[in-house]
Amino acid sequence: MPDTLSVPRVRAFLTRLEAENDRAWFKAHQGEYEADLKAPAEALLDRLRAPLREMTGLEATPKLFRPQRDLRFSKNKRPYHLHLHLMWSLAAGGASEPACFLGIDLKGVTVGLGCMAMNREQLERWRSLLLTDTARMAALIERAEAGGFTFREGELKRTPGPCPPDHPLARFARMKSCVATKEMAESGPLEPRLMEAFRQGLPVLEMLHPVL
Repeated sequence: MPDTLSVPRVRAFLTRLEAENDRAWFKAHQGEYEADLKAPAEALLDRLRAPLREMTGLEATPKLFRPQRDLRFSKNKRPYHLHLHLMWSLAAGGASEPACFLGIDLKGVTVGLGCMAMNREQLERWRSLLLTDTARMAALIERAEAGGFTFREGELKRTPGPCPPDHPLARFARMKSCVATKEMAESGPLEPRLMEAFRQGLPVLEMLHPVL
């Protein structure tokens, strides 16, 4: 059983799953999934808890997302996801926590940091911060983007008050979450490159710290 998560092995399994995405095939190959994907992913999740705590100052709680899809309200009835998703939630003490993410799918490897959803009070603090601390927030955004990260577009079509539509950070005021991602090369040792990517994304967590 490999103890290192291998991107080629993950993608090889997902490629075969794409062609045979049904419960019978998955059950027949579940041992392979557990040996090549689940066990190495859980080992990586556990190994990075201490380095992430040291890097962020926050306790990291690992999670491996289930391969099964929720089919209840989906027209697509293929039962399994064609990706492997890992997450480290960072205990910041608020109602919504920031997190670090890793995703491997048939297109590549994606690293992310941020908060998937801010509640009403957090959104108010977020939008106020954009107005009152614009220069610092803009500098953090620039650092994250210089590290190769791209921020997801805001969920709102219109800029909410009190932020004016022509404010330099108006696109961030339209967010109800704040997540930045970057694509990572598939070759080379995964673990050190992943930690380096998280370090490059630290400005995203710095932006969220006063909010969460």
